[in-house]
Amino acid sequence: MAIAVRLPSVATANLLLKEKAMVTGRHVREDTLKVWDVPLRLFHWLLVVAIAIAFLSSEGDSPIAGWHIAAGWTVVVLVVFRLVWGSIGGEHARFDATAFGPRLEAEHGMRHGGDRPFSAVAEGTDKD
Repeated sequence: MAIAVRLPSVATANLLLKEKAMVTGRHVREDTLKVWDVPLRLFHWLLVVAIAIAFLSSEGDSPIAGWHIAAGWTVVVLVVFRLVWGSIGGEHARFDATAFGPRLEAEHGMRHGGDRPFSAVAEGTDKD
């Protein structure tokens, strides 16, 4: 069974950026590319590796079964790190720098009857 996911078009992404600029009051240039900092990139890749190890070591007869608990604790430490880094990290690592921050969620919900921006993009039902 295949799962179809509709990715946002460039026009939809630009519209969301402009909407974020209106809500936050910050100018957003369409020709710039925001990149994650090194700690955030390490977090993402280490999380991928830890989850893969946890999955592969989940069977008792797996040759790496002893790593399962360590992988789980690694995921916990990484998530705690991300919560802290999302509050004190660099400009693009902070949670308020994401396209769908709490303020944008609330503002968008008031204008569009409670629909959330990401769900609208993912489902292809954006009302803009």
